[in-house]
Amino acid sequence: MASTSSNKSRCATCGKNIGTFTCRGCSQDFCLSHAQEHRQLLGKQMDEDVILMHDQFQQCLNEQVKQPSLHPLMKEINEWEKQSIEKIQLVAQVARQKVLNIISKHTDNVIIALTSIKEQLSRARDDDDFFESDINEWKENLEKLKTDLNTPKAITIKFDNKMNSFIPKISVQKERPITESTRTTYGWAGGDQVYLNGTCSHDSNGYKTDIETNHTLEFMIDCDKQKLRLKNEQTQSIYELGVDITKCHFPWQISLNLCGSKARLRLLQ
Repeated sequence: MASTSSNKSRCATCGKNIGTFTCRGCSQDFCLSHAQEHRQLLGKQMDEDVILMHDQFQQCLNEQVKQPSLHPLMKEINEWEKQSIEKIQLVAQVARQKVLNIISKHTDNVIIALTSIKEQLSRARDDDDFFESDINEWKENLEKLKTDLNTPKAITIKFDNKMNSFIPKISVQKERPITESTRTTYGWAGGDQVYLNGTCSHDSNGYKTDIETNHTLEFMIDCDKQKLRLKNEQTQSIYELGVDITKCHFPWQISLNLCGSKARLRLLQ
């Protein structure tokens, strides 16, 4: 039985009802002439798209085998390394500058102290007024200055070794010296002066400065009762100060200031 034209497939290219070939890739029908044309088009796509892409990828793979460092992941690591180094260098430079500023001021103080010792030595030599105790004291002071110049106690380098940080953070800290004006200072001074929380007052709790040369003083710190006690063994005068630990926290530090150029102190125990 012959088929009618209405049962024939149309060619996808020319639209004629003479389609005799069906492409298994695109499921379209083509006539004989356009089937060849369609096949040629597939061959061109094969050459220009797939084979070209393969060759380009093969070249990229060969380069990566020869030079693994060119891998994109390696480039990410290199970029991370670069940025990390830049950040570290920046922090280090800031720390260096801070240390240089502190050292400069610290060195000036050492120079002043050394000049003072030099003047003392010159006067003592000119007046021939020095003994073993003076020599030992000068040697001790010079040794302290030498040590303080190289490893100043007032400057510390801190490394913040946190668990979540692979590289510890560095910082420079300068300890603030304890002076009578420090807001947590408690104690007694000449001129009937009493210090409470760094504030100076006179005649507080009946305090009168009665300290003379060769007097023996007993200074007691009672942390349990939060109290300071000063006793003059010669005059038998006793003075006490209560410490507000909400303002002067533990641990406490002792600060002793000698104001006179020839002031001397000897610790008995």
